[in-house]
Amino acid sequence: MASEATKSSSSIDNPLESNADDGRKSAERNADSAVDETTAEAAGWEPQEHMVPFLASDFNVEEHATQILQQGNISEEMQKLGHALTELDCTIQSHVSLHYNDLLSRAVSNSQLEKSLAVMATHIESLELSSDRLRARVADPYSKISQGTQSLHRLQQTVDILRRVVRILQLSKRLSAQLGAGSSGDIDLAKAASGLAELGELVEGDLSGVEVVEGEVRRMYTWRTEVERQGDSLLQRGMEAGNQSQLGTGLQVFYNLGILPETLTKLLESVQNKFKTQATDLLDIRKITAQAEEAGSKGGSSRSSRPSAPGKAAGPAPSNKAAFRATLWTNLDQVLDQLHSSVSRVLQLQKLLAKKQDPNTHLPYIS
Repeated sequence: MASEATKSSSSIDNPLESNADDGRKSAERNADSAVDETTAEAAGWEPQEHMVPFLASDFNVEEHATQILQQGNISEEMQKLGHALTELDCTIQSHVSLHYNDLLSRAVSNSQLEKSLAVMATHIESLELSSDRLRARVADPYSKISQGTQSLHRLQQTVDILRRVVRILQLSKRLSAQLGAGSSGDIDLAKAASGLAELGELVEGDLSGVEVVEGEVRRMYTWRTEVERQGDSLLQRGMEAGNQSQLGTGLQVFYNLGILPETLTKLLESVQNKFKTQATDLLDIRKITAQAEEAGSKGGSSRSSRPSAPGKAAGPAPSNKAAFRATLWTNLDQVLDQLHSSVSRVLQLQKLLAKKQDPNTHLPYIS
């Protein structure tokens, strides 16, 4: 039905449009011929001498009238103007008489053009009405879809916040039961660390203004500090005693908290600094000399020593060289023992890191 209506409307409009085109072309041809003839006639007509001032671009009526009054020839000027008007009327009448058919055809063409413009105005109005109807049909569903989408987005945000709040309360209750169980030996630090890590992820979002969560967040930071302190104590005791169970538990605690790389860096720096301090103390030449002199005095030898130059350590006395040598070798043995112990603890830590795996990804901690 729509296609037939479109065809019928096009068949009705086409004759009008063709007539409008013919009228416009005819009007243009007539206008061109009329302009040519008018131009030719205008080229043959010249104004009289007293009419030249009226053709100037800067003609001023008041100044011209004042000039005539000053000259005092008003009647003569009135006769000239009357004669000029009569001549101009005759010229116009003659021009209209000569070009009567052309002017009539132009008037007919203008009337046809007006009809064509009226038809075009009707089509434009119809198009505007159609666009308004289409806009109304599209705007209403779009507005409803936009409102529904916005409502769905806000509903999802609300559900997400409620889900996080419920999970935070559940984890907080579980952690309160775990960490309040009693002594540190009865607490499962690995599970507590896992719960604290999940709780930390849940409170990272914007939960400001939710009063039920603010108190749980403060408790979470307190529990996290306590779990980190106990986990660090387990690592230190496990490193000192070589206890794999304590080391494994400590590593798992910090792995679950998500700060294992930082903790291992601090632990290795602590082992390195401790060995450096012990080695520096055991290999200090002044302390070795003092120990040798003390051993020599106990053995009955003199405690005299050679004076040292400024900026240099005092060497042992000739009578204390044996004691100095014995003390030096003893301290070197202790330094090597400390080095062996430190390297053994680090190797044990490395083996444990390669052995323990993430329960979800099954990747070792060392990766």
